[in-house]
Amino acid sequence: GHCELTDTCATDLRVLNRANGEELGACPNELKREFFREYAHDERMDTVDAFLCHHATGLCEVFLAFGRPLIAVVSTRYEIGRTEAWAWRRLNANLVAIASDSRNTIAANNRYDAEYLKHFTGLKEVRVIPNFCGYIKDKYSPTQPEILIGPGRMSQPGKVLRDQLKLNSRMGQHVLSKRLRTAAKSNNLTWPLEFVSIREKYGRFKYSDLAAHPAIVLIPYQVSIMSVFEYYRMGIPMFAPSPDLLAKWQFEKTVMKELTWSCVRKECDKKSSIKGHPDSPHGDRDPNDMSSIENIAYWIKYADFYLLPDITLYDSWSDLFKKISAADLAGIHKRMMAFNEIQKEKIRDEWADILDRALNNKPPRWQSMEEAFSAGGRKSKSELRISWEEAVLTNYPSVAAHTNVTC
Repeated sequence: GHCELTDTCATDLRVLNRANGEELGACPNELKREFFREYAHDERMDTVDAFLCHHATGLCEVFLAFGRPLIAVVSTRYEIGRTEAWAWRRLNANLVAIASDSRNTIAANNRYDAEYLKHFTGLKEVRVIPNFCGYIKDKYSPTQPEILIGPGRMSQPGKVLRDQLKLNSRMGQHVLSKRLRTAAKSNNLTWPLEFVSIREKYGRFKYSDLAAHPAIVLIPYQVSIMSVFEYYRMGIPMFAPSPDLLAKWQFEKTVMKELTWSCVRKECDKKSSIKGHPDSPHGDRDPNDMSSIENIAYWIKYADFYLLPDITLYDSWSDLFKKISAADLAGIHKRMMAFNEIQKEKIRDEWADILDRALNNKPPRWQSMEEAFSAGGRKSKSELRISWEEAVLTNYPSVAAHTNVTC
């Protein structure tokens, strides 16, 4: 995350740190044991009502022994730090165990990762709770002439496409009809249309800078991008490549360099190290298989920019020029802002339900865990009356197979 930007980084962590926080070190179970010994009688830990695991979701494995409700919100391929088959299968078993407790919630902040999680775990219910980004107060108010190309972060193939777009915008617009030129001018767009990338225009930008432009053309590096939520909350009209075009770009150019962890490591030809669950609603389609354009197209249809209403799709650069010219940008903005209000209420209701389940639904074993921790008064860490293994199995008996091993 970006805790440095919000001054919310923890400064007094013990056991966990930047180096081991994702993979939990060379021997994950030993780190979990150490964490439990360190925090089982920690005064601050005693005040914890629930644990929220976001990125990386696998951190919830550290908290299994504490008997508190767990809320796991998946983002950006949940197996981060667990891409080896043995670690991925262990994480799956833990997530299924977590989901079996009525206090707990397994969710994702986007539809793609929700379907991805169902595919590999067999879970039937994975809530989708989008990021709302309510911290943004700026709203769409176009005063600048250029149409932005975003997001600010872009893969190298994405930058090549960006340059192609700019070149085509200079060469291809003269063939557009007089009607489209008139429509563009009625939208207060300059003619010919002018395109510039966010980074070329601003370097570091304020949200008000982006909101001052008539539209943003997306060349995605991912299927779920925080910036897209931010643009949407400001009500900036967006234009995204159609699923067929984006699948073609991914197959031929790997424009989405962060679609899979193998692609992040520049090994895009590597497929998943495990197979999908037998009960997967997606059959044997591996979302990490980049060797088939049909497979890529199947999975990317769940991308945020295909599910949010009023994001306009383009099939080619000429199609983009036509659609921007003819678009009712003010009308699109108005509809986006109306949807924001609807989605805000839905997200609020989702979180109210999640917290109610977590905090007002303590099972019988909760009391036995509290008694086990506090038997005979507060003990030193070396005198714990219950081991990490016993604590985990008290809460989640189904994970015995990988709890009773050294690592």
